[in-house]
Amino acid sequence: MSIFMTSCATQRPSLLPAVAVSDLPDLPKSLTVEDEVDEFAVKKINKKLFQTGHMEKMTLSFVAKKMLVTNPDIEIFNAREEQAKYGIDIARAKLWPTIDVKISEGRENVYTTSGDTLNSKRQEASIAVNHTLFDFGKIGKDIEQSEKAHEAAQLRAKGKADKILLTLANAYLDVLETRELSRVTNKNILQIHKFKNLVKANQEEGNASVADLKKVEARLENARAVFVDLKANYETSRENFKKITDFYPINLQQPPKLSYYEKANFADAQFNLMDTKIELQAIRKDIEGLTKKLGSIGASRLPVIRLAALANYKKNVGGLNDPIKDIRFDVSVKFRLFDGGAKAAQEKRVEAEIREGRALLRKKTKGFEQDMRNSDSDQKASIKKNTLLAKRLKAARKVVELNTEQFKEGVLTIFELLDAQTQLLSAHQAQIKNRFQKYRVRYKQLHLADRLLPSLVEEN
Repeated sequence: MSIFMTSCATQRPSLLPAVAVSDLPDLPKSLTVEDEVDEFAVKKINKKLFQTGHMEKMTLSFVAKKMLVTNPDIEIFNAREEQAKYGIDIARAKLWPTIDVKISEGRENVYTTSGDTLNSKRQEASIAVNHTLFDFGKIGKDIEQSEKAHEAAQLRAKGKADKILLTLANAYLDVLETRELSRVTNKNILQIHKFKNLVKANQEEGNASVADLKKVEARLENARAVFVDLKANYETSRENFKKITDFYPINLQQPPKLSYYEKANFADAQFNLMDTKIELQAIRKDIEGLTKKLGSIGASRLPVIRLAALANYKKNVGGLNDPIKDIRFDVSVKFRLFDGGAKAAQEKRVEAEIREGRALLRKKTKGFEQDMRNSDSDQKASIKKNTLLAKRLKAARKVVELNTEQFKEGVLTIFELLDAQTQLLSAHQAQIKNRFQKYRVRYKQLHLADRLLPSLVEEN
């Protein structure tokens, strides 16, 4: 196809009144753009990720499942969730006592006025136990803060996966859309090619001029140029798909019908954003965690009561002597009288972070509400357009059929026939774009409802 298109594009129309126009070779009945790009190199790249059988057919569900285990952004957020989980364990560890053990042995030299002790064998061992008995709830608030941070990390990991799958779904649709637009344009080239043969036959019978033929050739060249642009868009969409997934799309299958996916009716009470939207819940958890942190700082101003126990064993320490054993128990109260205003500054900083979180929550809430209204409007518009575009396409086909017959009868000129074909192509392209737009709107709605991930992964 590419060789044929290049050779035709370099032909220049002759200015002579009589021109010999040879028959063009038959164009392929189906688009070969995928055959041109799905070569060995692409398959070699994909073979690193897939079994051979999987390369024969790629569904949106299959690609989505693959993304969940290979996408680095999802892995990053999962790792952050795990970090937050261990943060809880670190905070809870403070509830338990600490036990420190020390054992030492070595040679010791002691110099005194009464005499020197040289090279004596020194032995020492100790075990210390420390435990916080009471801290006015500081440790408990630290644990609660860590738990809120973990809950927020869990929510963000889910939200990130859902957002990445929305990007994937749009990239998937882009490949399918540009592929179908290219196929329709290819059919348009075939039809104009047929018109050229009709004009050529009329010219041989003396019923068409060279200008008529040149007009068809100009439209044919324009159609080929459009096809080249669409092919470039198709290859760009493939590269974008590869950028997101790390593999090339091969033989992508159409997504399930829209009726397969649930409808996100945002008028229902279940779509209360403050209770259901993952991203907003994560911000709320952040605010709750900061509130716990503020309480922890306040508790740290108060005294801390600790229990300490120490057992020692010493022999030949500070000279030759018999083993010494001692055990100590004590309860201490620690209280800082002055810290230079550090605690007050920490409290002010956390309060500012809480205000920031609340402002961000309001901003995000308004943004999601607007996104939902826009999605509802887009859905209604695409539904209305669907019926109108179907009628437009049907009418355009009838016009082309009628104009073709009237052209053969000599009632209409080739210009009117070509214009009708252009309108048919435009109607067909508009219908394709609207069909994929409906999918994009539905996926957007599912994403806003945090239901895109289960919808794609459970897809049959």
